[in-house]
Amino acid sequence: MNRSILLLAIVLAAVGQPAVSQTSCVAIPAGAAALGYTVKKYSIVPTVAMVSTTDTNSTSALYPGEETSSVAANLQELKSLTTVNGVFTLNYTGAGSHSVSSETHQATQGSTPLLLGSNGFYIEAGIRLSTNDADHYPEFLIMPAEHNTSQSDHIASNPSGFENWLEISAMEEQSGTAQSNLLNWAGIYPDYTHTMNYWRAPAGFNWTIEHIYGVSFDPIARVVQFYLDGKPTLKASMANAPTIVDTYHYYFDLGARSHGKNDPYQMYVSYVAAYSNK
Repeated sequence: MNRSILLLAIVLAAVGQPAVSQTSCVAIPAGAAALGYTVKKYSIVPTVAMVSTTDTNSTSALYPGEETSSVAANLQELKSLTTVNGVFTLNYTGAGSHSVSSETHQATQGSTPLLLGSNGFYIEAGIRLSTNDADHYPEFLIMPAEHNTSQSDHIASNPSGFENWLEISAMEEQSGTAQSNLLNWAGIYPDYTHTMNYWRAPAGFNWTIEHIYGVSFDPIARVVQFYLDGKPTLKASMANAPTIVDTYHYYFDLGARSHGKNDPYQMYVSYVAAYSNK
């Protein structure tokens, strides 16, 4: 990164605005280039200052907690956020879960653009953990804003309350290694059903070095393609999902939780970048 861009990143981070990440200074990621997604929607070097401190505004880049949680509970999430050696960190302290997302908690767009499925998109993040521990449960999810408390993912021709949505997990930890999932959800709360297509990295995965987790959403081929460190892994079909999911608006969610033992750890996120065709 040249000196002028580095200074710009420092200034923008100081005022809480999305800074230009180092990845924005290099070529378009392979996953984006493969589909001709050359329009950069955002490239964020997250900071604690970017996270909403009210949980009710519509101008922040990131929001603590989840839409389904209370404002008070979400604001408690701010205590788990810090910066370690200049890198945005979710500090899992041994209870519950900690997360930030790029949509407002009114399920609308904040200062980070939502990604329109019908345009197609590619998104990636640089993430590492403080330790290797099979109890850790980090997640980098891509979710539709339409899956919300207002049930905007309801198709009018379906029974009342019936929802359809995709959950795209670019990364989570399962059995000590990295896993990517595409889950096709449907049903009426709380009796949802889903199908899942997943891929796991080989055993011995090292969480303490930064890996790049990416995923592309192709509404033409109706395929979700996952990437690990720039290499394609799972190609998952959306053929069984209704085409309405292609029209949804997608945001990212970064979470740190546990598989049950509540071993503390830190999740470091150096950047999140997204590309589309327009």
